[in-house]
Amino acid sequence: MALCEDLPRSECDASVPGGSWLKAKEPRDRSASVRARLLNLARDRGEDFQITLRNYLFERFLYRLSRSELRERFVLKGAMLLRLWADQPYRATVDLDLLSRGNPDPDSVARDIAAICRTGVPDDAVVFDASTISVEPIRAQEEYSGVRAMFDARLGTIRERLQVDIGFGDALWPHAEEMAYPVALGDPSPLIRVYSPETVIAEKLEAIVSLGIRNSRIKDFFDIDYLARSGRFDRAVLVEAVCRTFTRRGTPIPPEPPIGLTPEFWSQPGREAQIRAFARRARLETTPESAEELGQRVAEFAIPILKAASEAP
Repeated sequence: MALCEDLPRSECDASVPGGSWLKAKEPRDRSASVRARLLNLARDRGEDFQITLRNYLFERFLYRLSRSELRERFVLKGAMLLRLWADQPYRATVDLDLLSRGNPDPDSVARDIAAICRTGVPDDAVVFDASTISVEPIRAQEEYSGVRAMFDARLGTIRERLQVDIGFGDALWPHAEEMAYPVALGDPSPLIRVYSPETVIAEKLEAIVSLGIRNSRIKDFFDIDYLARSGRFDRAVLVEAVCRTFTRRGTPIPPEPPIGLTPEFWSQPGREAQIRAFARRARLETTPESAEELGQRVAEFAIPILKAASEAP
């Protein structure tokens, strides 16, 4: 595990140049005002306050990334990206997912995260404490190969431990585009590079194929189903993204339906419980009537895509 060494307080806590001195002179009610507005927003959305708070903290971290010298190095993916495409928040998440073009060494990642935490921005009442950063490898069987960075964020007296999962080396098709991330309270918007919907679907299909019967990543099925129904993709581009992703990850594209897209997968003991548990954790407003229903919808969408990709020249 790599730990970012303790930094001078003026560097660790700065959200604007000269941060620690200015923090001491700020009105005490700034963070209280932000907290109250987040509480009102959570009530309006019918959302748990912890979810609203965590999303706000991730949003402000993304803004610091967008203003840092590292803004071209990272690309947003995962559930926080899905929120960008949804008219309403799609599902709750406990982490932020990024793709990095940088060095995968944990010490290097710790330095990158610290630099983002220290980036000067207009006051948003949030402090990211660079002295609390820890970075460790993610075991491939847990998620994808990469590293996990964790660090403290503070909003007044509230302290949250944030998790950022970072992958390396994946193939994006088409290339990442720059988008303005929506903000909760009218703060400046992060202008960040993001995955295409086609690459999101392709990576999740690759996980379904490669993990097979032992796959416990139920979120991938929900996300594919959501994106398929949203229509936010081009079929030809998706087929190409599948070809590139499977090639980059060394996974053969199956000409026949893989086990993860068959009734056999969904008839395994415990699948129904996995569906319900994920829906509960993710605070989903609507859920499929059964595991078989979700599996059938995803299979009807994904099998023709995989077949087309397997036949591509």
